[in-house]
Amino acid sequence: AHRIGTALIKGSTILRPFAERCSADSVWGANIPQRITEMIADVAVKALAESQLNKDELALILTGGDTAMCVLHMLDYKGIELCREPIEGIVQGKLQGGPCDGLTVITKAGGFGKENALLKVVEGLQGGQI
Repeated sequence: AHRIGTALIKGSTILRPFAERCSADSVWGANIPQRITEMIADVAVKALAESQLNKDELALILTGGDTAMCVLHMLDYKGIELCREPIEGIVQGKLQGGPCDGLTVITKAGGFGKENALLKVVEGLQGGQI
């Protein structure tokens, strides 16, 4: 989390985990996907805190419903004020409540959209168009 927080201060970071889904009858058991999701959420929240960036300098891009909900839960938010849909199926809003109140958050369903959709969102954020 420290390295990611430091990287956020210097620019942007993309955290892209690759985890295969584990079935309930696998050797690892049914709770492995949940544990992976919780670890990703924990790192994301700690990186946000570590960066100490102003919420106006940062946008949180979350993919996959379980991961997004886990991160948001750890941020102790009350809701999201929806602002727009920068790309079909990708929603932008502002967190309401909690320590990151007002932070821009963008959510995307894990298995939805074109291959370059997230890249377009990041480019739009960096260029000030989103």
